[in-house]
Amino acid sequence: MPKIGFRKFAFRKDAEAVVSQVAEELRESLEARPLLQECEISVYHGIQSCCGVVPTDLCIQIRGREALGIKDTDIAIFSRILQICEEMGVTKKCEQLMII
Repeated sequence: MPKIGFRKFAFRKDAEAVVSQVAEELRESLEARPLLQECEISVYHGIQSCCGVVPTDLCIQIRGREALGIKDTDIAIFSRILQICEEMGVTKKCEQLMII
């Protein structure tokens, strides 16, 4: 049975345009990395939460067969997000990876 990994990043409340740009750069980066294709990766921003739509949150969902593959993929994505944010001078918070 496939497993699902989930990680959420939160950005400043006034950074909606930045989050869109980070999401787009991440999607482009993922398309260029065939090694990560063993997992299905979804990138969401402007998600619905208990408090309504949060336009400055970015969520990564990774579906795969094994937890180890999901963790490896998450590390690669997490590193890329950190690199993008550092290049843009953007601060963020992130939650731990959750696998179900």
